[in-house]
Amino acid sequence: MQTTKTGSWELVARILERVVLNLEMSRSSGKGAQKLPVTPSRFDSSRVPGISIYDYMGRIHQYADCSESCYTLAFIYIDRVLQKNPSFVLTMRSAHRLVLTAVVLAIKYSDDIYADNVVYSKIGGVSLAEINSLEAEMLSLLQFNLYVNPQLYFQYLNELEGHYQQVVAQEVPAQEIMADCPEECSKPIQSVSSMGSIKTLPSTNDMAEV
Repeated sequence: MQTTKTGSWELVARILERVVLNLEMSRSSGKGAQKLPVTPSRFDSSRVPGISIYDYMGRIHQYADCSESCYTLAFIYIDRVLQKNPSFVLTMRSAHRLVLTAVVLAIKYSDDIYADNVVYSKIGGVSLAEINSLEAEMLSLLQFNLYVNPQLYFQYLNELEGHYQQVVAQEVPAQEIMADCPEECSKPIQSVSSMGSIKTLPSTNDMAEV
């Protein structure tokens, strides 16, 4: 799949960070449906992580060793979760774990080689048991549908590229950023053999619970 001059991880990181910020601002101001109480999901941490979404995705990009297309797929998966599950609320407490899990699923679905979850747990600063649980939860929220047809993929990629400069300049409202996903696909999930490669990673306490 196509890559961009600006890395796909950076496109997704900047846009998603802006989306979450705008949603949080809407909830704080009590506008529209966002004034409703937020019910914590399994992806919520007990506090807002001490690392920005952008820097967190930068860490994933640095150590996960995956194809650029995985980040666009991860964005699509997050958007699909929100569309299929209206009660799911994207917040600063849930965004990091949601991003990590979406990228892991994208890697396992689209890349020929991927690591064991113990590696991704170290990258994300969560326990192995937690990432296993989050992976199962996200698959359920996605109704076990990870397939994205090429036309839809490039539709999202074009949306990401088109909004990137505006997002960096903080000019685009959150509701205009999330790409529209009108199609639902039902191709079965394909399995990929794990190479189980374990890397030595610097530790991070930014995602640790209090």
